[in-house]
Amino acid sequence: MKRITRFNSNFEFDVEAGHGVRSADYLNWRFINHPKGNFHAYEFFDNGKSVGYCVLTTIAGNANLADFVTSRRSRGCLRLLVDHCWSEGLAQLGIRGTGLSLGKLGFMRLASKGDCTAVELPGAHWIVTPCDLDVDY
Repeated sequence: MKRITRFNSNFEFDVEAGHGVRSADYLNWRFINHPKGNFHAYEFFDNGKSVGYCVLTTIAGNANLADFVTSRRSRGCLRLLVDHCWSEGLAQLGIRGTGLSLGKLGFMRLASKGDCTAVELPGAHWIVTPCDLDVDY
């Protein structure tokens, strides 16, 4: 796991899932150049090859994932992130999203604070994280 100061790679999800844009230009606009500047981005590697990234915010000793994308080794990448948060003294790690299957990675689902409305989407398993929404981080 390595800190990202600027995204240089495009990231892709499973082709069977519907999702928002994850180009380097978009990710830099969304997180690195964000006017609030409260994001920490990290890239995950497996044998020297990039396998994904995550972006989080930290508030009052807690971390919230704004995005978590891996092409493989999701459990190992999450373990690295949890270890990093622990070493930084962060007590909790949470994520708000729709269509994410993070229960198998140890997350517990809490009550939803809202719904995601979409019109005329093609039939697919949709994944929506705060990266795709205009929300207050």
